Amino acid sequence: MRNKKAIWVTQTAMLIALIVLSQLLSRVIPTIPVGQFNLNQLVTGSLVNLVLVVGAYAAGFASAGTAAIISPILAAFLGIIPGKLPQMVPVVMMGNLVIVFITWLCFRASNGLGKGSATVLMIVGVVAGAFLKMVTMWAAVEKIVVPVLHINESLEKVLVGAVSISQFVTGVIGGCVALLIMPALGGLKRGR
Repeated sequence: MRNKKAIWVTQTAMLIALIVLSQLLSRVIPTIPVGQFNLNQLVTGSLVNLVLVVGAYAAGFASAGTAAIISPILAAFLGIIPGKLPQMVPVVMMGNLVIVFITWLCFRASNGLGKGSATVLMIVGVVAGAFLKMVTMWAAVEKIVVPVLHINESLEKVLVGAVSISQFVTGVIGGCVALLIMPALGGLKRGR
């Protein structure tokens, strides 16, 4: 029992450390425009989602879910949160939990399937997780944060931009990179 707790704490701490490291990179990556996004957002967001998806696969929902909740709090302390609003922390938590939960469910369901079927289900999990993360965050901003905080129109555009298509794109990028490296994790069980 103690060994399982120690493993859980270690895995969770590693996930949190990797996410914080990814977030700290945003301080050194330039905000060069890349289409409607910027390089900083694409790299940082993709790395965070990569860690969350690999965490769901390798460590399971409890560990990756804990990292999904704690990392936005740390991001707020580091000043890395959309619109620099601490009220965005719960929005980011919800989005992170959604991608972790959906990918974890699909990874678990893929256990025991043939390689082709398992791969398809894991790809569906990544795309669905990224899409539902985007929808969750967008709805929370549009229906709760903006009306409750009486956000002005210019900040609303920034917040909606930060939680809309960019969340889907970085979720898919991070998730696809995760799918490419997960076979190297070999002995780890899918979705524990």
